[in-house]
Amino acid sequence: DQAPDAILLMAWEKLVIMEVNAAALALLGKKRDEVVGASALEFFPMLARAMSHGQGEHGETLHLAEMLSAEGGVFEISLSRRMVKEPSYGGLMARDVTQRTRMQEELNQRLSELMLINDVGFRLASSFTVDAAIKNIVESLDQAIAPDLILFFLKEGGRLTLTAHKSRIASLDSDAFAGHVVAECLCGAASTHGMALY
Repeated sequence: DQAPDAILLMAWEKLVIMEVNAAALALLGKKRDEVVGASALEFFPMLARAMSHGQGEHGETLHLAEMLSAEGGVFEISLSRRMVKEPSYGGLMARDVTQRTRMQEELNQRLSELMLINDVGFRLASSFTVDAAIKNIVESLDQAIAPDLILFFLKEGGRLTLTAHKSRIASLDSDAFAGHVVAECLCGAASTHGMALY
């Protein structure tokens, strides 16, 4: 009951929950009498597919899926079957992988940013004019993240000038942003501090 992972012991045939530890109750947000006696399929519907394909019948451990808790935590679900004399029992474990998942997401984001920077650098190196360089930067951004709108401001002295624009929405043409003070302020802050704003 003191295990940090959520653990449920079930009768295999219908996955009726026989016992559950405190971590599982916390994950499900339920009291013990609300869980014991119920089918695990009520709380973990992804188990249905494994059961319908006869998976886990030979005692192997199945890593089925990841689920989100109500608090936004990410849990990795695994299911195994064990024989104790005649009855078959199933064990379900949900391991908290929130931190690992967030680190992976941050790593993927960083990798995407590095790939974008590399592409922009390559395009800049092949540009012979400022206009061509700006066009290539806008194209790189558009291909990498496909935003609805790109406004490219060029800093000239203490002033930012809207130099390039690309929109996936026809009504958002460059004239609509000619005096866009908010965008100018955000771009100014980004160039002053040397870092992107999200």
